[in-house]
Amino acid sequence: MFALYEIVQLKKQITKDLPMGAKGTILIIYDEPPLPLAYEVEFLDDHGDTLAILTLTEKDIKKIDS
Repeated sequence: MFALYEIVQLKKQITKDLPMGAKGTILIIYDEPPLPLAYEVEFLDDHGDTLAILTLTEKDIKKIDS
């Protein structure tokens, strides 16, 4: 499970603007059984502008190695 405001990376390419390894911040955690655990993740460009806000599952994201 991930934490609120944790920085994560995509495990796979989602769109042409969000390749594998793109970093995003978890904004919301959806934990509503029987639905699968999901995360609202915001991805920013180098200027701080939002590229996308997506709802993803644990199969789509991973923790960033320290």
